[in-house]
Amino acid sequence: MTRRAEIILLVGVAITGIATVILGAALPLLQLRYGVTEAELGRLFAAQFAGSALAATMSLKRPRFSVIAGFQFLAFGLASAGFASWTFAPLAVLIYGIGLGLTIPSANMAIALARANTRGASLSVLNLAWGLGAVVTPLIFFAVRGVNRLPSIYLFAAALAEIIGIVLFLSFGNFPEQRSASTTIAERFDPHILIHGAGFLLYIGAEGCVGGWTAEFVFRTFDAPRLATAAIAAFWIGLLAGRATAPAVLRRITETRMLQVSLALSLGGVLLMFAAPIAPVVILAALCVGLGMASVYGLQVSNATGDAVRRGVRIPGWLFTCGSIGGATMPWLFGILAEHTSLRTALLIPAIALLVLITLNAKTNLTKLGQN
Repeated sequence: MTRRAEIILLVGVAITGIATVILGAALPLLQLRYGVTEAELGRLFAAQFAGSALAATMSLKRPRFSVIAGFQFLAFGLASAGFASWTFAPLAVLIYGIGLGLTIPSANMAIALARANTRGASLSVLNLAWGLGAVVTPLIFFAVRGVNRLPSIYLFAAALAEIIGIVLFLSFGNFPEQRSASTTIAERFDPHILIHGAGFLLYIGAEGCVGGWTAEFVFRTFDAPRLATAAIAAFWIGLLAGRATAPAVLRRITETRMLQVSLALSLGGVLLMFAAPIAPVVILAALCVGLGMASVYGLQVSNATGDAVRRGVRIPGWLFTCGSIGGATMPWLFGILAEHTSLRTALLIPAIALLVLITLNAKTNLTKLGQN
């Protein structure tokens, strides 16, 4: 992959960051537009997850087609969501959810295969691009207020997706494929891949719990609405800072050590959040969790890719679906546990998930997969 093509792909991934979080950022305006309850709005999140999970299972079979087609789905779905009535809103969200499921796994795999010697650092940069898009989106909604501006925001995002889709179509004549040194990788199933799937599920689920519930935890536990905003901001700042500095750190330590430290820092931050006596401690804890989680996903993709190459098997698309399942179910379980106990107690869910992930890595040498 040329440097120019890689930069174009990074821009595309930033757009997927916008598309991923646009629903959450638009939620208050969507509720005003449609006049529906929070429970009814939950259908939109279910539609986005369903589309993404379904498409992810097929995304790696023809990666070039998946990336290019994915941006077309994103463009059409986002444009439709800007004008859809409530009857058709879930369908529009489902369509751009399919786009996300096609593009994100394929883009990660393209970088992992094209940059085998610097896989972890390159994937950290890719996920930094996604994070920048995700962070910019709420700022757009903050600057452009009012329900009447909602179609313009969706159309802007759709136009970006369409433009990058066209540019990628013209730029990627040869897309990185899953191949071994001498032959096409086998289609056979390798049970060892299930370990990577479990890792994806646990990590994405833990990140969703912290990213989705930290502000509510501070607000309800300490009755501090301003510090609640600061806490979730600290998490995102830590996530972006960690991804920005990961390539430099990975020049000094191995991916194995980086993943060990990252998971330990993430778990320590969640436990500090659990034990926090005052709200400012939660802000510090959220920053630690963000810094720790920053590189985990990229390193997991790197490990899975290296393991598949070493074993001569193909990485299945459902591996990325496992992450979507974790992101959908674990925050939901967090809310159920919080309702019956407390938000503080519910923090045990991401803590246990991270502890299990650390154990998986320690016992199965998962952190060394991809190291030749």
